[in-house]
Amino acid sequence: MPFTGCIGPEEIEITSDPVEDEDNSQIDETKDESDNPIDFQPETRDELKTAVDEWIVDSDNASSTYGDINAWDTSLIIDMSSLFYEKSTFNGDISDWDVSSVTSMDWMFYGVSVFNQDISDWDVSSVTTMYSMFGYATYFDQDISDWDVSSVTDMQFMFYFANSFNGDISEWDVSSVTDMSNMFRNASVFNQNISDWDVSSVTDMDWMFSGAFEFNQDITDWDVSSVTNMSLMFYYAYNFNQDISDWDVSSVTDMIGMFYYATDFNQDISDWDVSNVNTMAVMFFYAESFNQDISDWDVSNVTDMTVMFSGAKSFNQDISDWDVSSVTEMQSIFDGADDLSDDNKCEIHTEFSSNDNWSYDWDESCPPFQPETKYELKAAVDEWIADSDSANSTYGEINTWDTSLITDMSSLFYEEYTFNGDVSEWDVSSVTSMDWMFAYADNFNQDISDWDVSSATNMGLMFYSADGLSRDNKCAIHTEFSSNDNWLYDWGQYCLPPFQPENRDELKTAVDEWIDDSDSASSTYGDINTWDTSLIANMSHLFYECETFNDDISDWDVSSVTEMQSIFDGA
Repeated sequence: MPFTGCIGPEEIEITSDPVEDEDNSQIDETKDESDNPIDFQPETRDELKTAVDEWIVDSDNASSTYGDINAWDTSLIIDMSSLFYEKSTFNGDISDWDVSSVTSMDWMFYGVSVFNQDISDWDVSSVTTMYSMFGYATYFDQDISDWDVSSVTDMQFMFYFANSFNGDISEWDVSSVTDMSNMFRNASVFNQNISDWDVSSVTDMDWMFSGAFEFNQDITDWDVSSVTNMSLMFYYAYNFNQDISDWDVSSVTDMIGMFYYATDFNQDISDWDVSNVNTMAVMFFYAESFNQDISDWDVSNVTDMTVMFSGAKSFNQDISDWDVSSVTEMQSIFDGADDLSDDNKCEIHTEFSSNDNWSYDWDESCPPFQPETKYELKAAVDEWIADSDSANSTYGEINTWDTSLITDMSSLFYEEYTFNGDVSEWDVSSVTSMDWMFAYADNFNQDISDWDVSSATNMGLMFYSADGLSRDNKCAIHTEFSSNDNWLYDWGQYCLPPFQPENRDELKTAVDEWIDDSDSASSTYGDINTWDTSLIANMSHLFYECETFNDDISDWDVSSVTEMQSIFDGA
């Protein structure tokens, strides 16, 4: 029944409401569903993931079940890892989500290529790991500057291939982060000021700015003293060219490809302590601008330098003082290092060639050793005779020495009994004194007939008791040197065919003449040791009672001899 009451000046008919509202239990049929929101509060990641998947498949249907995605109460969720993994079409507004309890956001938006929503107000203060959070989120470029990331320890691959991201994250507190490997890898447009970041806890920076083509910010003051891995850190970071000279890299063990194709980089890193690094392979590969003095680097622990400076076309430094004794891989280390001078090539080759893995033949780059005085030449000769390998590293091969300035070679090889080095290419055109030069050099047996001895005025006793010189070499030397009036040796006999007796009597006559007067016999028959005795069958009693005979006949051919009785009897 209607109720009639008197309220104010008018009578108003008040009727009962057949639909109960919040004061009674019935639903108001005049209100639509949006005025009665669904309070979806997932308790686990799996429950949330199911709802997300349904939303992405059919947002209208999911909305009727869970309500609008932005209204979901996610306050109980601690793990959002891979929540939208490769949901490439997702771009829903989730700005109001409560992520304050979340500790893991690993892979959260990985491969969500169109996602670009404002999540600036998210409270990520509990998150400890953001591994590949925005990997391949190729459209994402939102303001996340105010995020509290102070609890995060892992930012590996965080912006991997986030090709649009260039947000200001300069104020981030990254002091807890230990791993930044691949963090901005292929974040091709990222170029923000992160100079004040505290990276003192970071141990791994490999691939960190790899492919970050635009990045060129001041990171001079970064404390990288804890970092052990910087491999490929600036790989293809074309624009990077900042002063990092004061970096403490003493803990780094791996620098493989660190500046690989960092084409603009050319900063002083001479004071870096690289003593713990064990691999520098492809470190400056096609770092086309780099040309800094790194000669004082301690690379004694490095084992791999493969292609280290290959394509570093501007590099022209002397690094010959490097200790490369531990290096086992050196192939193509300087291929394409086009500006490396011959002087530097020579210095490097001289030192590095002691390593069996050195593959370059740069001898031709080395200017020959050119002594200016006899004293300097003599010192080098003495070193060569004492240790030819060591002397070679200092002076080069003895036959390449430029002796054109020397005027006095007297007694140069005097009593150097073991010397038999090839010196046939020496320029002796300025030498005036050669007396006693090879005296008592018993082992010397080289053809030096090409020497220009036209300036020599003193050749006395040049080959005194140099008994090792062969007949052929004596002949060749005599033929050329005898045009100099100061040549004192009568070696023309060595140019004649050797004396060849046909029978014992002819040989015996020559032997007797030799014993009676060897000088005279030598002019007739040549030196006794050069006689061709191949036709002789009988040598019996040949030196019978020749008490003074003691000459060298070791080269005699006695292959036809059948009788030797009493050959030396009484000798």
